[in-house]
Amino acid sequence: MDPKYLTLSATLTYFGILSLIVSTGAFDHITTQDGLDHYAEQPWYFLMPYVSESVIAYFPMPANLLVNVGYLVVPCYWLNVLNKEEVRDMLGVTVTYFYVFVWSAVVYMPVQTVRILTQNHRFAILDQWFTLPIFSWVVVWSIHILGIQYISPLSIVVFSAASYGIALSDIQLFGLDGFELVLGAHILLAVLFGSRVFFQSGNRLRTLLLAVFCCLCFVVLKQLDHWLAEQIWIFRVFSGHFYSKIADFMQFHFVLLFFLEAVESRYWNAYKIVNIDEYSVDPL
Repeated sequence: MDPKYLTLSATLTYFGILSLIVSTGAFDHITTQDGLDHYAEQPWYFLMPYVSESVIAYFPMPANLLVNVGYLVVPCYWLNVLNKEEVRDMLGVTVTYFYVFVWSAVVYMPVQTVRILTQNHRFAILDQWFTLPIFSWVVVWSIHILGIQYISPLSIVVFSAASYGIALSDIQLFGLDGFELVLGAHILLAVLFGSRVFFQSGNRLRTLLLAVFCCLCFVVLKQLDHWLAEQIWIFRVFSGHFYSKIADFMQFHFVLLFFLEAVESRYWNAYKIVNIDEYSVDPL
């Protein structure tokens, strides 16, 4: 079976199980940010001469809604890259890791879109929960690239999903709630393992820094959503949350690029070693 469709089935199954658990109401008492008052973006009343008031009322945050298209644009670009025969030949079995990450972005898009549109509590829970295995996949990916065999990828994704249970507790540390602490731990582990891949593979520092920068913007801009709107009026139209979503889907892009460069670096290093007697000059 084509790894593209195999990984799609696996990704849909994994996130489908999480959705099924949420639908039982098991996490209903978790506190999430529901309601328009949690967002700085204001309804676009300046469109009143062209759009009816009912439409504006139904889509009170058009920028935060439309920005989710990026979660499809980035995967479409990378599906095109991964469809190239020379890329798939270079990646080998590692291509499955790329496909899982690409499909995760696709699956995340409707969850975030419905959450923004409806402000439904359970979709807010799914939004939070889906974020964790996406970051944990960076750890799984890194372990594969590094050749670490004593840690099971399945145990990582299962533990990642189970760690959301900490959000059920009333734990508070440094002003952060349970989910924020778990998310912070996931981000830290992703950066640490990604950095280890960088030092071992010797790929471009710029790509790693861009991925980390987008991750920081994803977190910080969302936290400063209201503050930015109070300081600069444009952030009431295109808010911090809006820009954090751009940073988020660009984070997907740079992580994919980072691992592509890591595999490419190892591929060409192996190529040069195998052909060292055949070539008198660098084949690159």
